[in-house]
Amino acid sequence: MKVLDRKPMEWQLDSRWNFIEAENNEYYFYVWCESSFGYTVLIKLTDEEYREYKGLGWTYLQYLSQRINYFVDEYKPRRILGELNLKAELAIKEFNEAKFNS
Repeated sequence: MKVLDRKPMEWQLDSRWNFIEAENNEYYFYVWCESSFGYTVLIKLTDEEYREYKGLGWTYLQYLSQRINYFVDEYKPRRILGELNLKAELAIKEFNEAKFNS
């Protein structure tokens, strides 16, 4: 038998995702995906995904970000573009600027 190290790898702890609450108490997840070129995916969390987030917290969001990154075809039908995506990107930009300037 061999005991496996369970510490997360450094690349697993990066912040390639943002968790967003909209004004209408809906929750969205914005993930920076990687391939030969980078792209982003914004999805609305389902009730089941939100329930898992409430139960597992950050661990679930990290897991979901990796699922979206590596199995993006499963999430393509849920990908949100247009005005809502632009609002999410603006909120993320403002959040990052406030964090950087504090």
